[in-house]
Amino acid sequence: MHSDAEVEQKIQKAHTWFLKNKTGRTWWWTNAVEDRFEKLSNVHGLMLTRLPEYAELMTKEMGKPLAQSEGEIMKSAGMIEWSIKHSLELMRDRELKTHQLKAFVTHDAVGPILDIVPWNFPFWMPFKSMIPPLVLGNPILLKHAPSTPLCALALEKLFIDAGFDEGEY
Repeated sequence: MHSDAEVEQKIQKAHTWFLKNKTGRTWWWTNAVEDRFEKLSNVHGLMLTRLPEYAELMTKEMGKPLAQSEGEIMKSAGMIEWSIKHSLELMRDRELKTHQLKAFVTHDAVGPILDIVPWNFPFWMPFKSMIPPLVLGNPILLKHAPSTPLCALALEKLFIDAGFDEGEY
């Protein structure tokens, strides 16, 4: 729903935010990850507080039964809670046992991520796909389905209200 110029501006803001906040290979082990956990915790709390509003919006916009809309919000909030609890362990580097070479798995932010989501799960699909890269410090550019623009606006406001910087979400 944005013009090409607005899209380009959002991409540039996300890239600028990423470059400004990436401070080295293990930068996410510093206070930056704790800051993102705090913001995600804010998102979680706001989602639960706004559950009736979001569920009603989803039901009106796409015709999903209210109980299913509420369930989708709760599932999304649960994803955030789980991620905050388990992400530090999941992000740790791991050495792989090989016969000849030293190998390892590492997790690092790579830059802005474009998240394209379908219409049928306007809250769950964005949270499912954007929370792990967001925890690592990747800014997210969300391309929501054109059939659910009000849910997209609600998500944007949710992240702003939770304290995320423009360009970070």
